[in-house]
Amino acid sequence: MNRSKAWLFRVSVLYLLVYCIVGVGCAPRGGRFYSGMPLPNNEVALVYTCTYCIINDINDAKDDKALFLIQMLELLPGRYNMGITYNDTYRKGSRIQIELNAQAGNIYAIYPFFKSEQMQTWNAVLVNMGNYSEEKCNSEKISFLGNRTDCPSKDSIVKKASSYLNGERPVMIFRPFTKPVVMDYGDAKHTYNGIWGP
Repeated sequence: MNRSKAWLFRVSVLYLLVYCIVGVGCAPRGGRFYSGMPLPNNEVALVYTCTYCIINDINDAKDDKALFLIQMLELLPGRYNMGITYNDTYRKGSRIQIELNAQAGNIYAIYPFFKSEQMQTWNAVLVNMGNYSEEKCNSEKISFLGNRTDCPSKDSIVKKASSYLNGERPVMIFRPFTKPVVMDYGDAKHTYNGIWGP
């Protein structure tokens, strides 16, 4: 296999893996972004990614810039800079930087907001679960396929969070690639050194 075909194969496999895990919903429930024993539920914060939003990196860690192959991320309280991209079957969104001041005992949701019908510009919306609305999440997505109603209900997110917190709560592990992989997110390209997952 020549070099360009090998590179294309690696990118295609990575894209299919991300699509399967994030897009189809077969993602592991979540993972802890801290080591040691799981802390009590009221001492951690959860971040839930909705409708094809993907966490790419946290705090710009250059040595472990990677995709997070989960839907629920458990964090210690504190400030985090998160790189988020959007990727569904029909469109890709460039990396958006958001800041989260995670408070203990809170659940946060991240979902996309498209600024135009061309869907080339987007933003990641970060809300505390107390301010989350399925209707608002669905209304902020423009689709050439008609109205999309793929945002989860608040009850659904809370049930998933409760199930996660009462389960195994695995530690996130960084799995490096043998060579960095470059992904094209529309108006930007990003290099990934590996994948974070439980």
